[in-house]
Amino acid sequence: MSAENDTFGFLEEAVAAVVPGNALYGIEVHETVYQTIKKDCGVRVGNGESQLAPLPGGGAIEEFDCLLSLVCFARVTGADKTDRVMARDQAMDIAKAVSMLFLTDSSMGERVRDSRVLNARRGFDSIGSQPFAVCELQMVVNETGQQK
Repeated sequence: MSAENDTFGFLEEAVAAVVPGNALYGIEVHETVYQTIKKDCGVRVGNGESQLAPLPGGGAIEEFDCLLSLVCFARVTGADKTDRVMARDQAMDIAKAVSMLFLTDSSMGERVRDSRVLNARRGFDSIGSQPFAVCELQMVVNETGQQK
């Protein structure tokens, strides 16, 4: 399975298990950045880029050093400047909660060897002609040197 699919499965399970009051409660989880947004906030699994290399013994090939982006989003619901600030704060809260999932379980429920969030880039975007605050998390999956 690809790092993107592993990450989506992990996020989908984790979000389904959160309780009210958690920043991830009730958010959408998208397999790709191309899915239609139906709720006001969520996280989308972006594209990945990895190296493919044989495992010891040459029997199988696995991906390593997969650089992957996750896009956390929150809809800007009004035209006032404070509405943009609130949406950006919500996108950041989602990004922090998503990051904590990977800090707590870097193997994504034993789907991968290791994962970690590298950077968080914030801003605003127009998605489907609607304004959103976004926080893109850049992460690495199966970083070289990590062993199961």
